[in-house]
Amino acid sequence: MSKNMYRILNLFGWLFPLKRNKVIFNNCNGLGYGCNPKYIAESMLKDGKFEIIWIVDRTKNIDRTNFPSKIKLVNIDSFSSLYHLFTSKIIISNVRSNFWNWYKKRKHQIYIQTWHGGLGLKKVEADCKNLPLAYINIAKTDATNTDFMLADSKFQQQEVLERAFWYNGPICNFGLPRHDIFFRDNKSIKNKVLRALNINKNVKICMYAPTFRDGYSMDVYNLDYKGVRDALTDKFGGNWVVLSRLHPNMIKVDNILPDLSYVYDASKYPDMQELLAASDIVISDYSSCLLDFMITKRPGFIFATDIDSYIKERDFYISLYEFPFQISTSNDELICNIKNFDINAYTQSVSSFLIDKGLYDNGTASQQFLKLLKRISK
Repeated sequence: MSKNMYRILNLFGWLFPLKRNKVIFNNCNGLGYGCNPKYIAESMLKDGKFEIIWIVDRTKNIDRTNFPSKIKLVNIDSFSSLYHLFTSKIIISNVRSNFWNWYKKRKHQIYIQTWHGGLGLKKVEADCKNLPLAYINIAKTDATNTDFMLADSKFQQQEVLERAFWYNGPICNFGLPRHDIFFRDNKSIKNKVLRALNINKNVKICMYAPTFRDGYSMDVYNLDYKGVRDALTDKFGGNWVVLSRLHPNMIKVDNILPDLSYVYDASKYPDMQELLAASDIVISDYSSCLLDFMITKRPGFIFATDIDSYIKERDFYISLYEFPFQISTSNDELICNIKNFDINAYTQSVSSFLIDKGLYDNGTASQQFLKLLKRISK
């Protein structure tokens, strides 16, 4: 349907009554079952008192079997999604939602913006350089419609959300629901990941999860998989596999992996948090996944061959060198850092960093969010 058709239908939205127990979710404008929306939905399913609607984009080949049967899936460009948007008391999104281009939020509807990043590594929103004007307009409209945001730390709340998101409303400071997974026993999750990727059980997992680059260039993704695996085996022992996980923006780009029996493509695995929870070590560059993974206090490494150019392009809230992670700008340096890794110094550095940044997470974010939903849905 065209935007004009949506706008015409929008005029009749007031004819449909709001359902106070209905919640509609938008994960990355139609992606699968993951990120903060998934863990919010999980707590709602356990509670059993909400009707849950999930927007999916049929062009993104979403595996619909990953969704619990009690979640109703609607295509993003359908009359059904429009109807449920009209009638849901609560709207939850983790990205700037472009439906605000044509949809006018109804009186008494509540819009919650969970965002899809934590603590704050690379600069975002108003702090970004050269943001397209079209995106800025969408972001400002989204912020105007937002009733609540979530923060995982004092740093994210004060230095990122309150400054750069064009938003001055309430911020819930009980952590991110997607972080709750790191406070549980994750043996079953690791087994789930291994089964899904057809990997034998008795292995250790190293995940390589770089973020995307403007222009979708693959030139910087040149990890020496064999060298890294050999270094991990020498340092930590055991049988290692390496998972390659591209950013969602890069999924359509060909992911050319080496033909090695211990390297697996995890780019289409639906839930990044489960991959992090299952991993023994994570290697990334500027992705916020390292900040999520830091909560586990398992080893994390920065591998980035383009630091200088990336600083000019995006820059960071905190210098990369202030983070607990060892930084490598070449494969040789990364292999050396793995071999010389000091777990005691790293654990102490992570603890100090999280205290300094005022981490809110304690494993109860989903429960506290559910209490908020029950209060505002009355």
